[in-house]
Amino acid sequence: MKQSKSLALLVSCVVGFSAVNSFAGQERFRLVGDAPSGSLIRSTDLISPIPLDKRYYELSAEQKNKVRGLFSSLSSNEIPPFPVGGMKAIYKPIIAEHKKRAKGGTLSLLATVNENGRVESLSVAQSPTKKMTEVSAAVLNNIQFDPAFCAGEPCKMEFPIEIKFY
Repeated sequence: MKQSKSLALLVSCVVGFSAVNSFAGQERFRLVGDAPSGSLIRSTDLISPIPLDKRYYELSAEQKNKVRGLFSSLSSNEIPPFPVGGMKAIYKPIIAEHKKRAKGGTLSLLATVNENGRVESLSVAQSPTKKMTEVSAAVLNNIQFDPAFCAGEPCKMEFPIEIKFY
């Protein structure tokens, strides 16, 4: 069995503009929510240092380096697993659930993605609510990942997600 590595993607979910400076000096990508009733102004639901709608191989070299820099021991011939639909496929339904039920907190998950790009196990280190845990598990279990590659071969690798809700 190949050695597992882990990736920690940290994003800020914001209400208003409280975390806009989290990525000061960096290009920022936003996940925009719906406008409240009676308003034309749409909320910014999430800010990320990488595009939310791209696969890993579609990221620029700089963006890939941002992702790779989060690994403590990812070698030059290893590629992390990454959602086929981009990170938006994970974040959008989780944020929608958070808006319904929670008022802040941290969601910290660790998904083990197998050689076929499917989540084979999931552990939850922290969650704002039990329902958030259930929804997050359902989302991740239905996401197809581009599998990780180790020495040119698909391999199993851990894929952590941490979202701080404000």
